[in-house]
Amino acid sequence: MKNLFSFVKNLNVQSKSDASINKIDSTEKLLALYRQKNYKRIPFLPNNEECSKILDRYDILPSLLVRKEYMDIIYQDDLYRGDIIYLWWLANPRTNKKKIPAYFVFKYGISVNERSGTLISLGYIDKQNNLTDKAVKLIELHSSIINEHKFPEPLLINDKQTEIYVDDKAFYDDLLNRGVINEQEYKEAFETTKAANDASDELLTMNKYSSKELKMVNNNKRGITLEKSGDVDKAIELYEYNIKHRFQGNHPYDRLAIIYRKQKRINDEIRVLEVAVDVFEKDVYKKRPDRNVKTNRFKERLGKVHSDKKHENERRNNNE
Repeated sequence: MKNLFSFVKNLNVQSKSDASINKIDSTEKLLALYRQKNYKRIPFLPNNEECSKILDRYDILPSLLVRKEYMDIIYQDDLYRGDIIYLWWLANPRTNKKKIPAYFVFKYGISVNERSGTLISLGYIDKQNNLTDKAVKLIELHSSIINEHKFPEPLLINDKQTEIYVDDKAFYDDLLNRGVINEQEYKEAFETTKAANDASDELLTMNKYSSKELKMVNNNKRGITLEKSGDVDKAIELYEYNIKHRFQGNHPYDRLAIIYRKQKRINDEIRVLEVAVDVFEKDVYKKRPDRNVKTNRFKERLGKVHSDKKHENERRNNNE
C-alpha cells in the first residue's frame, strides 16, 4: 500500500510538472509565432492559459494576434497606439475606471500597469491617472486613432470587403465566448445600448452554428488556396458544401458564380445565385449592415444571367 501511495504521489507530481511545461510552452510558442511574423516589438503576452487559447484558435481566427502595426511607435516619446487609446479611455467619463478593458492586452498588446509608469514619467498623466495638458493635446493630435477604435474598418483583401471582419465586434465576440469578459463588459464595449443589444442578438444566433460556421470559413480559405494552385474542382467541392449548408457570407457564391460562368455552366451559375438570394433574404441577420447591399447585388447578377441565357436561346433558335 505504501508503494502504491508513493507511485500515485510521484504520478501527481509528474502530472503537475507536465502541465507546467505545457503552459510554459504555450507562452513560448506564442512568442515564437510573433517573432516568426517579424514583429519588431513583441506585444505584451497574456497569461499562459490565454496564450494557449489564442494558439488553439489561430488557424481559424488569425486576427487574434495583435496587429503588427499596432506595435509600431507612433510618436516621438516611443508611444504605441494602445497608449493613445488608454489616455482617451482615462479621459472618457463613461468608462468604468475600476475595470480595465481586456482589449488593451488582447487587441493593442500593452499592459496598462506597465505603460502607466511610462506615461507618468513622460508627463502625460499624474499618479492619480489624471491627464495633463500634454496628454489632451496628444489625444487631439491622434483623433484618427480614437475614431478607428470606436468605428473600426472591415478587413480588406485585394481592395474588396470580405464577409469575415477583423473588427471590434468579432474581437469582443471571441473574448466573450472564451470567458475573458462577461456579458455586461461585452455590452459596455459598444457605443449605445441599441448597438450592444443588436450585437448580442447576432452573436446568440451565430453561436448556435459555431462549429459548422468555422468549418465553412475554413472551406473558404482552403478554396482560395486551391484556386491559386489550379485545383479548381476541389475548390468547387468545398464551396458547394458551403452553399448546401447556406453559408451566410458572399464568398462561396461569388466564387462559384465566376467559376461556372468561365466554364459556361449557366444553369449551375443560376442555381448558385438563386441560393445566395434566398440565404441573404431569409437567413442573414436582418440588421447586418451588408445584408441589403449583397442581396441586391446577387439579384442584379441573377437577372443578368437569366437575360444572357434568354438571348443565347434566341440566338440558337434563329440559327436553327
